Amino acid sequence: MCKVDGCDKKSVYKAADVCQKHYFRFMRNGTYDLVRKPREQFERYSPNGYRFIYKPGHPVASKSGWAAEHRVIFYDNSKSKSLNCEF
Repeated sequence: MCKVDGCDKKSVYKAADVCQKHYFRFMRNGTYDLVRKPREQFERYSPNGYRFIYKPGHPVASKSGWAAEHRVIFYDNSKSKSLNCEF
């Protein structure tokens, strides 16, 4: 049986003496407890490889609060803070 208190599943990882759920939880979080990261620490990647970060309220962020990191950096470093395209 799994060594984590309250878990009645069969131990499949004999060296760690834990079930599959707790083994992978430990590999992700470093603890057997259910730990969720604050949303600000989440990052996503698009299929094209762009990194998206959670920046609610930022001018280049979407309604859900996610913004492409390269756009955030460009906007923060631009002097005019204008996002209008010029032809």
